[in-house]
Amino acid sequence: MYRNVWTTVGLSVWLALEAAAQIPPGYEVVQIASEPYAEFGARINNRGQIVYVGWLDRSTRSSEEIFLYDNGTTIRLTNDNVQDVSPDINDDGTIVWARGIGPIDPITGEPSQEIVIYRNGVLTRLTDNGVSDSRVSINNRGELVWRRYMGPPGGCGPFMDIYHYDGQRIRAITTNGIPEQLANQSARFNEHGQIVWTQYDFCVNPWVSDIMLYDNGVTTQLTSTEIAPASPDIDNLGRVAWFDRDTPFHSIKFWDNGVTTLLTNWGTGPSVNDLGQVAFHRWHDLTGNWQQWLYRDGTFWQLSNDPFWNFDGEINQMGEVVWGYGDPIFPDIRLMRRLPRGDLNCDGVFNGADIDPFFLALGDPPGYAAAFPDCDSTLGDINGDGSLNGGDIDPFFELLGG
Repeated sequence: MYRNVWTTVGLSVWLALEAAAQIPPGYEVVQIASEPYAEFGARINNRGQIVYVGWLDRSTRSSEEIFLYDNGTTIRLTNDNVQDVSPDINDDGTIVWARGIGPIDPITGEPSQEIVIYRNGVLTRLTDNGVSDSRVSINNRGELVWRRYMGPPGGCGPFMDIYHYDGQRIRAITTNGIPEQLANQSARFNEHGQIVWTQYDFCVNPWVSDIMLYDNGVTTQLTSTEIAPASPDIDNLGRVAWFDRDTPFHSIKFWDNGVTTLLTNWGTGPSVNDLGQVAFHRWHDLTGNWQQWLYRDGTFWQLSNDPFWNFDGEINQMGEVVWGYGDPIFPDIRLMRRLPRGDLNCDGVFNGADIDPFFLALGDPPGYAAAFPDCDSTLGDINGDGSLNGGDIDPFFELLGG
């Protein structure tokens, strides 16, 4: 599919796209965190719940705490004197992160990190091995994947392996030692257990990297001619996106069943969903900051256009995007969220004022589009069959009635 619809946009085109922030119809951007300390590392599930790190005191890593944003309410999950970082959350609300509770790391001087699982108010320690386990992700099957620090630099950089927890046991996806000394990191995976990551070799000059895919016991190298690919993401159809440092503004590549195509030659840090939508950011060379972008339905949307940094975006299956923005030392968090179902006048709430717009969208789609150009009629698809039709009338009023 992507071989037919994905397009390359050059430098001249993105210059033409320089304009005010563009938000797709049916969405709004809100600021979900704005504190005097640094907030970063936000991850979102398909229910709009978001976990992130709040670094309360930049003088000590032990002040990094985990926060949960849920439907307008923010909850602080940790309040201790240990480092809590790299959280992730799945759709049943299970949260995982790396916790600095191991022995002191001789390289960093900080306690080594261990993986913990927070489910139904109970915190469980998964790893306890005296080496750092970090950058953990969780899928909706309750499986985890992360990187494990395997040894000292040895002259050309640390080496790391990818580990996987299937709900019963922990096993290594990669195994390398002193001779190889490869740095396997940035692991992501999908609901089928397919895992992608970046494999670095810092023992050559210049260093090199490749994108790797693990699928049902078989590991495949997806890259061969790229300069320095990194930060892959994978959707539930097994399609993989990453960025490459092969242009002054980097590029985003997309791999689909053995075929690699170029999405854009001016982006980095892609996050993909099953709808083929890609959230990413790019460096704005003229103003010296990053801006958050979205690719969906053949169109590029510039979600931010301000004098602040915008970076580290993630997209869910609803097309909602969360990202960091602001001062790079003390960043905050923004969310582009889907408006409520039934909110056909797009005022942010679903109530009786949406009845007339609902029937206008149902009976006169062009008239609705003209009257509400910033709205999305699919918000009226209450029964979830993929379209707005007569089958949504009863569900609309049932939802309206509570």
